[in-house]
Amino acid sequence: MGSDFIKGGNWIISDAMLRFTPQRYDAEIRFHKEMNLNLIRIWGGAITERPEFYEACDKYGLLVFQDFWFSGDCNGRWYDPLKKEDQWARRKYPDNHQLVLTAAADQIKMIRNHASLAYWCGGNESPHPMISLFH
Repeated sequence: MGSDFIKGGNWIISDAMLRFTPQRYDAEIRFHKEMNLNLIRIWGGAITERPEFYEACDKYGLLVFQDFWFSGDCNGRWYDPLKKEDQWARRKYPDNHQLVLTAAADQIKMIRNHASLAYWCGGNESPHPMISLFH
């Protein structure tokens, strides 16, 4: 009986100018495969990648750990100058729950049919709310 070992890394937009082509995605995902990685985490503070990214992951057999775009600062633990009158108001993030649900539904519909999608995450950088109460 064998076992699987996950080796992965973060993917945070490889080009800030968004100059992507199918060939570029193919090459960059192939580089990850050649580095013996088998998982790529799409950081939620970045973008939902284009279909060509997921097609390349499908082609090379890389698993995708897909963050939703609200996975980072939605727990309100960082200072927000726009809410300086009440920093505890930040604990109520996201401000617009319907926007979060709509965005999540759009993201899921756009990329859900890719075999590479292994995991969806919506808060991996945030402590559990109950933990926050005790620190």
